[in-house]
Amino acid sequence: MKLSAFHRQNVANILAVNQWESIKQFLHFANITDQVPDGDKLFKIRPLLNFLTASFNSIQMDKMLCVDKQMIPFKGKNQLKQYVPMKSKLWGYKVFILADQNGIAL
Repeated sequence: MKLSAFHRQNVANILAVNQWESIKQFLHFANITDQVPDGDKLFKIRPLLNFLTASFNSIQMDKMLCVDKQMIPFKGKNQLKQYVPMKSKLWGYKVFILADQNGIAL
């Protein structure tokens, strides 16, 4: 995947790379001092996931739906990645997607 595929000129005109790195360094979705992980590997982004889940649940769906597995390729070190020998991308995050009759993932 080329990095240039994600380049947006209007964003680049406003935000320099070092400014984005500063934002990314201090961007947090939860106050980790108040929370105990309790075995939840995603506790740092749990508030964001809850917000997104509520937003996605409000979308009107078609009557004809399909559930499928999808691999999101990832080669780095992470406890959440899985090895699936039957997929073309062997290592990555296995997720389940819901698609409508037009093939659009919901």
